[in-house]
Amino acid sequence: MIDSGFLKRVYRTSVFVWLFALLLCSVFMTLSGAIGISVGFIISFSSLVLLERLVTMLMVPEWTSETKRVLRKLVILAVIKYGVIALTLWLVLKTAWVNPIGLAIGLGLPMAVISLKALGIALTFGPELDRRS
Repeated sequence: MIDSGFLKRVYRTSVFVWLFALLLCSVFMTLSGAIGISVGFIISFSSLVLLERLVTMLMVPEWTSETKRVLRKLVILAVIKYGVIALTLWLVLKTAWVNPIGLAIGLGLPMAVISLKALGIALTFGPELDRRS
């Protein structure tokens, strides 16, 4: 089921999938492909972690001055994050030392893990959930 530990399991599985992709990349691609997968994975993985932190920090029963201060920090951090992502992608594609296909694969790894885990849960628990209703 999707519970409080779901994202922790996604993080762990994503790292294993990334390492496996690097292993495959060492066999079938060049070093630039491995760098592309790594850069894309780091960007996507850090965005996912930051999004999780944002949601958990904003899940408070009432808005206080502390909540507003944290929200301001998170908005500033999000703007900086997207600036860093844009700058990184520009540098990576401008210098051409990273394979764009590897970068695209790396960017999609954590999202693919989330989708496949959710699909597995739906296929496993789907009939059970239908019986309850």
